[in-house]
Amino acid sequence: MQHPKVRRAVVRALAGFKERDVAERLAKVLLDESESYYVRAEAASSLGKLGFREHSEALAKALETKSHNHVIAASALESLALLLGDEALSILERYLAPLTPMPLRRAAIASLGYLTPTQKVLSLLEQASRSRHPHVKLAVVSACTRSLSPKVMPILERLQSDVSGRVARSARDALEQIRRHLEKGEEYRKLREEIEKLREEERRLSERIEKLEKR
Repeated sequence: MQHPKVRRAVVRALAGFKERDVAERLAKVLLDESESYYVRAEAASSLGKLGFREHSEALAKALETKSHNHVIAASALESLALLLGDEALSILERYLAPLTPMPLRRAAIASLGYLTPTQKVLSLLEQASRSRHPHVKLAVVSACTRSLSPKVMPILERLQSDVSGRVARSARDALEQIRRHLEKGEEYRKLREEIEKLREEERRLSERIEKLEKR
């Protein structure tokens, strides 16, 4: 497969095969300096989706790789957040500063959405949401959408009045998505309660029938 677009598609598809030998091959592609930037970035993304934490070291090494628009490091950041969860916070924090190249800063902010929405994470999102740059605010919206936690709703409620139409629309869409997610949870809870009531009624009915049969 000579064409990078073909190799990139294959690497992306490998994320669907959750096997260790697949992850090992992806790690080799990620660190292969002869491979194209975008194929290596795709390998980083696929590694995060596979979920094998032992490859976090390869992803951490990829953070130092220079590439067009920082695509490799940005993909590695997101995958580290997926693999390590809350343990990735200290890594992400290093890329949140205003002087960080925008692609890396956006990736770090968006990746906060994979972490537990603690007060620390919410504070970082709140701080980023007050940036002058629409792209930073959009990254905050992405993080909130990934989180789906009601705790991020105050941030989105403020951003839906942003001067940037794109930011405002994205914040409104994210709010709606979170509300639907919460409603589904409530509906599921109500459904389980109804099922339990039916089971209880069935049990009582069975007991009454059993008593009648004994007479």
